[in-house]
Amino acid sequence: IEQVQGILTSTIDTFGNPDILVTSVGTWKMIGIDEDPTIFAKQLNTDLDSVAKAAMLPIFIFNQFFLKRGGGFIVDISSHAAEGVLEGNLTYSPSKASVKAFIENLRNENGSNSPVTISRIIAQLVDTPKNRESFPDIKIEDWSGAVQTKDMSDWIAGNVGNKDVEPEKLFKSKIVIKI
Repeated sequence: IEQVQGILTSTIDTFGNPDILVTSVGTWKMIGIDEDPTIFAKQLNTDLDSVAKAAMLPIFIFNQFFLKRGGGFIVDISSHAAEGVLEGNLTYSPSKASVKAFIENLRNENGSNSPVTISRIIAQLVDTPKNRESFPDIKIEDWSGAVQTKDMSDWIAGNVGNKDVEPEKLFKSKIVIKI
């Protein structure tokens, strides 16, 4: 709580009142039904802390700030893992889905006339250094077909102040991962 409030305070002190909060958190490790229960439990704790809590707490605190201030835009960069069943995602997908449920509940609690706009980006395979490292079989030239961070940034910037912004925006990858 203190760290998130510190980020908000230092942002206000350095730049003035923020208009946007973007969360993009997570760690990913394949966990299937044959995993050792100790490893499963450890990864579950990791995903709950680094995915669910790491997104929900800043969203909750900034939502309170934006409500008091009379406006703001919250965007969670999520994953298609939150939308359904993915092989080997017994801890990651449920953690991402919990953030999705939290955001839907927060929108409901805020009400339809809320000055705070909350949206989620649902990204398929994103071109990041970590993903390039995790999927070495994908050719360098093919990474241009993955979701680009610039496209997500442009969408966020283009929707500041848009009260009719989509509650969920899908960014589709042209690269299909087969596990």
